[in-house]
Amino acid sequence: MASLKKRNGIYYIRFFTNENGENKRKALSLGTTLKREAEKMLIEYEDKFQRGEIDPFNGWSPKMEAQKKRKSLSGKHMSMKKATDEFISKRNQANQKTKDHYQRA
Repeated sequence: MASLKKRNGIYYIRFFTNENGENKRKALSLGTTLKREAEKMLIEYEDKFQRGEIDPFNGWSPKMEAQKKRKSLSGKHMSMKKATDEFISKRNQANQKTKDHYQRA
């Protein structure tokens, strides 16, 4: 089971479990001040906790999860030139002067 707590403007996720009749509790920073973002993380991490994919009581943290996501996305970046060209090519309604302005910007 997990819940959210806000302390000094930052949201934390609190995990609760009962092992061998002993109640355990662990709070970890989500690193966000946005409630909506924290709620999404709560749902994701609580599901993973219940499936046994993560164990916050034995070293797992949201920071580790973020690093894992960054590594999986690292090979999927495109150059600024390619991103600019793709953006401009999708602007079918824009005239050439507007496209030129986008290119300079």
